[in-house]
Amino acid sequence: MRIDAYYRSPVNPTNPVVVWTDGSRLFFSPSEAQVTTGRALASAEVAFSPLASYVAEEILWDRVEGLTTGGGALVVIARRSGEPDLEVAITNHLEQKSTFSALGVTSGANALVSPEGAEFMRVNDSSVPQKLSGATAPGDIHKESFADGFFRYRAPGGDHDLYVAQGANPIAHLVKRSTGSITRTFTGGSIASVVAEPNGIVHLELTQSVRGAAAQSTTTLDLRSSPPSISTATGHASAEPGYTGAKSRLQALGVTFTENGLRMRGGELEMIEQALALGGDRGLTALRQFRNLEGGGTSDPILEVSKSIGPEAAYGMADAGSGTPGLYIYEPFDAAPAGRAATVRHEMTHVIMGAIEAVSRSTLTPQERADLEGALRFEAGRAQKKARAGQLRAGEYGAGDVTPPAGSRSDWRSRVEGDLALAAIWAELLRRYPFMPDPEGTGERRAVSLADESRYSGASETTGHPADSLGEFVASFVTCATLFKTQFVADVLATEASGNTRGGGGGSYLRGLYRRAWNRIDVKYVPLGTNPF
Repeated sequence: MRIDAYYRSPVNPTNPVVVWTDGSRLFFSPSEAQVTTGRALASAEVAFSPLASYVAEEILWDRVEGLTTGGGALVVIARRSGEPDLEVAITNHLEQKSTFSALGVTSGANALVSPEGAEFMRVNDSSVPQKLSGATAPGDIHKESFADGFFRYRAPGGDHDLYVAQGANPIAHLVKRSTGSITRTFTGGSIASVVAEPNGIVHLELTQSVRGAAAQSTTTLDLRSSPPSISTATGHASAEPGYTGAKSRLQALGVTFTENGLRMRGGELEMIEQALALGGDRGLTALRQFRNLEGGGTSDPILEVSKSIGPEAAYGMADAGSGTPGLYIYEPFDAAPAGRAATVRHEMTHVIMGAIEAVSRSTLTPQERADLEGALRFEAGRAQKKARAGQLRAGEYGAGDVTPPAGSRSDWRSRVEGDLALAAIWAELLRRYPFMPDPEGTGERRAVSLADESRYSGASETTGHPADSLGEFVASFVTCATLFKTQFVADVLATEASGNTRGGGGGSYLRGLYRRAWNRIDVKYVPLGTNPF
């Protein structure tokens, strides 16, 4: 690679990540398209941050298959003598993600570096390997035992790291990197919340006993400075106004909460309340009926909510025979309010949709269930045939990707899930509209991406997965229709006009598909209000 030159994807001209090198280091910038559309800031290049002593040696563009890390706008292969190769995926908003077993780690680890340079790492080992820590000799931190593994926070420019135990009642250690010595400890049971900012500042919200009374304080550690600057203030900033009231109201309905090192935020609680209350408590009724179906009593919970420190992820599910529905949220850095709300709205749709489907199936006779299953298998077989003919695909792909296989009939059966009417709409969107652009500029074919909240929430990575399954399409559709309705509708109408210019009335048909989807979801799952299509 030439020095002082920018490099773009050789296979996808819309790839939003641009690479620059000074001959030894790599830097990344967002493309002009990402900046002008507001999806990325016009900031200075973000430097590549591999594990200690690893060196970037190779760049693979546009989701090359076979990587353990997963897809990204590009992947950097970093190497260190005597250690496995490290694959770091660079996302479209310049975050760096990797999964590895190296530097003494035996049980696997995940790491991510924010665009601002702060590092978050989850390690599943019970002790801190010296090679991973960066210490020149064994120190205090290497003698500590973490039964469930640990997290590590690090920031550029700083010489101390913060280690936090995984699991309930976490303990935290501030550690001088070069020696491994523990300079300060925050005891287990005292940490109510760990609020880490993507710039390297961490707020530890503590609850301690002072003269027999509980006292709330927040210790802020700026890991960017050497040694880190530490300050303490009273109160807990993440305990937002309305938090206690909203949580109490939900608990009264039968929702239980587990908060491991992170607190639910006001917008998240509000989304759960709304999801349960819309349409005259349709969601609440569905979860109560599901509880009865699972054999629970009125004192049993209708929903278990868990929020924990971890690599960014969220899951919501209610499956027949699986017991109490669950909503699980994992967060490494403090998230934007819009992103939090969209995530919970999306996952609560999965919960409610699953509960309604399970209850509905339970009311069918054996013959009716057999007929429905036969119809769903027929729909799956038809989708598979279209996939084999190149008219449909089992997954998303774009420039530079190997076209995914058509998938088996069993694959498609799991994707169409349990609603024939919606499955037909979803498959038709996938089949007829491959020209719809991906909002992230990756070049992927996302035929139903108009109903993907990543377009509207400001998140540069997809929070929904509209092409993966019917359930993901519905969850994203609901989030767009309830939180981002104005822009969602505008995009559909604009694409209608664009489709009509292609001939064949493609755009008009598109609008009709969204109209049918809106009506079906509104009536059966989540009330959406007046149909704008």
